Amino acid sequence: MRYKNDLLNGYYKEYDRKGKLIKATLYVNGVPQSFTQELAVLDIRKEYYKNGVVKKEGIYDVVGKENGLFKYFDENGNIIKSEIYLHGILLAKGLIDEEGKRQGYWEEYYKNGIIKSKGEYKDGKRSGRGTFYWANGTRYVGEFKDGKRTGRGTMTWISGNEYVGEFKENKRTGRGTLTWISGDEYIGEFKENKRTGRGTYTWASGDKYVGEFKDDNSHGLGTYTYTDGTIKEGLWENGKFIE
Repeated sequence: MRYKNDLLNGYYKEYDRKGKLIKATLYVNGVPQSFTQELAVLDIRKEYYKNGVVKKEGIYDVVGKENGLFKYFDENGNIIKSEIYLHGILLAKGLIDEEGKRQGYWEEYYKNGIIKSKGEYKDGKRSGRGTFYWANGTRYVGEFKDGKRTGRGTMTWISGNEYVGEFKENKRTGRGTLTWISGDEYIGEFKENKRTGRGTYTWASGDKYVGEFKDDNSHGLGTYTYTDGTIKEGLWENGKFIE
């Protein structure tokens, strides 16, 4: 239980003489939250080492299944592992610090047990190398910063299309290569998921455009070379040759 500006903020918990949780109420700025009444049926359990130090601590639901955050400690009281459950289903595992923030390597799972993500955390946010799997089969492998895809990475869609290059705040921004399953390929600059800047687009047919792009269209100075050797060189606007 904590106070902020002399007002209750956090959980107020009541236990019976045997240490069993009998009531828990969440307060926000001194106001009890009605939706937490269901917590009254939850049970906080602890296991101890012989020296009296807590070995394991977690919350169980009314039917005795793990439900919420579980913390594991060594004999000196240091947190060595954390797990998050939803009514007996493991959703995540890794390490938290004393403030409850995720640190280091974590894995997350969908409710069906299939892995959702794995990688490094810093101060509660994905930071460093990691992998995220969408439920539809799309996959990202690469760098994260402050919880977002930022840095070098590879995005592979379920369709088979693939992007390898730079990301910024979850969007393709910087230099990269986008390859379509059709055989088309673009190598060059991106801005907020769109081909913008200098680049080369090569069609599966063999046609090629080298030059400037804007919002996924050839825009600015560029050269289009057809497979028969014909060349269009000059100014383009929104995908159309001007002069």
